[in-house]
Amino acid sequence: SAQCVASENGVHWDVSLPTCKGQLTVLCGEPPAVANGSGQSMDRFTQGAIVYYGCKDGFALVGNISINCSEAGQWSRPLPLCKAIGCERPEVRNGKVHKHPSTYEAGEILRFDCDAGHATDGAQEARCQPGGTWDPPVLACEREVMCPRPPNIANGLHSGQSMDRFPQGTTVYYGCKDGFALVGNISINCSEAGQWSRPLPRCQGGSGHPQRCLQEEGRGLSVQDGAQAPMYKGHIHVPAAIGCERPEVRNGKVHGYESTYEAGEILRFDCDAGHATEGPQRAQCQPGGSWDPPVLACERGECGNGQHDGHGKTFFTTGMSVMYSCDPGYYLVGNAQVVCKTLGNWSQPMPRCEGASVWPP
Repeated sequence: SAQCVASENGVHWDVSLPTCKGQLTVLCGEPPAVANGSGQSMDRFTQGAIVYYGCKDGFALVGNISINCSEAGQWSRPLPLCKAIGCERPEVRNGKVHKHPSTYEAGEILRFDCDAGHATDGAQEARCQPGGTWDPPVLACEREVMCPRPPNIANGLHSGQSMDRFPQGTTVYYGCKDGFALVGNISINCSEAGQWSRPLPRCQGGSGHPQRCLQEEGRGLSVQDGAQAPMYKGHIHVPAAIGCERPEVRNGKVHGYESTYEAGEILRFDCDAGHATEGPQRAQCQPGGSWDPPVLACERGECGNGQHDGHGKTFFTTGMSVMYSCDPGYYLVGNAQVVCKTLGNWSQPMPRCEGASVWPP
């Protein structure tokens, strides 16, 4: 404050009056743009101003959420990133997904197979969309695969005469009239495309005397696997295919409690915890008593050591998970936690620590 006083020299202030001097204002330019994201908009950005970033729908922010205007008129670094959100592994109704990743990146294509007897009207694939959704959104094999009635062959009949439906996997056996011999395969199968297998057998005659029953009418012949079955009294005598014994599954268990299975029957099994198969968890009994595939086994899935680029520390927790953090001067890109899945792969890509040339204040 100043006081006006009177003296012999006149009237004056008792102290020197203050003066106002101009002060330089530090300004930053427009904040840098971030792909698939945006920052706050202001008329001017002075020293100390903070700009916060956000991402579009379907994208997640990686890195620092904000930048600062420094005393040098520069924006702090590094800038954040907007990364597309991936998709979780989907379920396929009446089908199974190829391979076994637990997550998929946006734009990645997944392919799947339908279970026996089922099909889709479109392509057996889906694409991961930004935001974590699939296109198409529902993966299902709804249509039941059926074959038409089996073809007839000259001078022969087949075992499907009294059947109305022929789903995928159906086997039909052929036989010939008395005096004719079967040439070719004794059976045909309904394929996953809804078509009967080829070539068809044929009945060839005139090659010798007809085969006759040695017993009274109403009795059949005793034949071995693979023997030709002649026709008599209007009926086909088809030798019964040899069934399969209940198999052992290494590191797994068979569904149900059957001790034997008929030829063509499908067996399903589950793997023990921590084990898995590369293909479907099923097998089919073949004529002759063998299984396809011949060996049923579930192998243990083991993940790698989970190490990253060396600029951070790894912390292991229960449940076979790994926690990551970065050394001072580095920031983490990716998820801080990854989990070892049953099939021996990590739930997420390994994160990395990136260096920052200018660390934000």
